[in-house]
Amino acid sequence: MTQPRSRFAQIGGTSLHYLEWGAPGERAVVIWHALTGRCSDHAPLASALAAQGHYVIAPDAPGCGLSSWSPAPETDYSLAGNARALLGLLAERNVKELDWIGSSVGGFLGISIAATSASFPVRRLILNEVGLVLDKALHEPLCALLASPPGFDEFPGYEAHLRKFLTRGGVTEQDDFFRNIAVAWSRRRDDGQFTSHHDPNLSFQFTHSPEDFDMRKAYRTVKAPTLVLRAATKPIIFEAEAEELASTGPKARVVDRVGGHISFLNDTETQNQILHFLKAGS
Repeated sequence: MTQPRSRFAQIGGTSLHYLEWGAPGERAVVIWHALTGRCSDHAPLASALAAQGHYVIAPDAPGCGLSSWSPAPETDYSLAGNARALLGLLAERNVKELDWIGSSVGGFLGISIAATSASFPVRRLILNEVGLVLDKALHEPLCALLASPPGFDEFPGYEAHLRKFLTRGGVTEQDDFFRNIAVAWSRRRDDGQFTSHHDPNLSFQFTHSPEDFDMRKAYRTVKAPTLVLRAATKPIIFEAEAEELASTGPKARVVDRVGGHISFLNDTETQNQILHFLKAGS
């Protein structure tokens, strides 16, 4: 397994942490995690990509993991704020062209960058279980989840909570997997309790940038060949939205992948789908 290198970049006022695999070059595969994820979430996929000659960059989004928490969350915790940080990182790493793999809000960010960034053209766009619109009925509960993540006196309590959350989302893995994810996703608060690693002010994206969750207009301008991975079990992309993804903008290829809505893209079948799609554009 190709091992990642942990790096930090100072982009404006943000200390952006990221992992990289493979030999740096002018073309990169960027993997952007889901709403409360970490840069290490898709490490097996990144390693598989690097083994095929790809240079892979996976950041901790601002406010997540080891990246800095913003003093201006009203503006920085948005697609525009994340794009500024990411494009600054690409410029520092001398990347000229990229492929994009994004889960959940990471997919929305990929659509936004593919639609607007002429400086860093997106060659291929892969969206993991993300459509074009996040149902407004989900905004309030997701905002509350981000703003007030539960705390636990002991780490096993946090681990059990996270396992329940991920299992409900369709993740079926061994015990070691859940333990490793719990370690990566947790932090200890000043009161000693274990809670989620992210800045609670990430909730501001829902209150200050709700337009980030409707990408229909931006998607219609995307030119990059696009692959949409839809969960085989209880997908959040329903048939009407799948048809819209396949018939407008880049006219994406929509395929089912193993598992439910939450996926770390660890299985060989899904990784082969991704590798084949990227190879076809080489």
